[in-house]
Amino acid sequence: MVDDVGRGTSPQILGRSRELDRIDEMVERLGAGRGGVVVLIGPPGIGLTTLLEETIERAGVAVADVRAVHVPSGLLEGDATGVQGMVAALAADESFRSAAEAVTEALRDTRGTITPDDPRLVQVAIAALRTLSGERPLLVTVANLPVDDPAVFNALASLAAGVAVMPVLVVVTSHLLPRSSFEESPVGPLWVRRVPPLGTADAVTLARAAADRWVPHSVAS
Repeated sequence: MVDDVGRGTSPQILGRSRELDRIDEMVERLGAGRGGVVVLIGPPGIGLTTLLEETIERAGVAVADVRAVHVPSGLLEGDATGVQGMVAALAADESFRSAAEAVTEALRDTRGTITPDDPRLVQVAIAALRTLSGERPLLVTVANLPVDDPAVFNALASLAAGVAVMPVLVVVTSHLLPRSSFEESPVGPLWVRRVPPLGTADAVTLARAAADRWVPHSVAS
């Protein structure tokens, strides 16, 4: 669950210059000791995992001694029983043991239910990230989080504010859009981006590269 970030060379990514420019800015924040949260939203197959992996690669190159942590999305959703199950799994990792114990303590008075934006849970998460980033910059990834749930989205906004002055970058992907109040955030420690489909030219190039041969434009697009 906790890994040193590898420093490899990532393949070319087509049609994602806006996303990659902003990711570079957030990685630069991380290197300067300032944190933030990136939320990448789009349907399956749009390239969210590629962007997540590219963020890890770029952080590994740009930020000295950074480490990566993957958090199961179940930790931030569901009732207290589900959360406790995820906490038990986290407690098996020594790096997370103290944080898991703090979450367990916060759950004792919830009477079986808890929402991701519960201030007790958010404060425990912020405290855990402060501890984990105390010696080395920290990159946290969470795949396919249900940000259409207002409580989840509110928790991410609170988390972004809490880590703004820590060397912590949290990158989240989701296939579910926030409801009608959704607005793409352009600046600050929280960046929410709805990833658009590739343009035709980039989609054709990608299809031909994947097929490893020439593909007619009408088929590739």
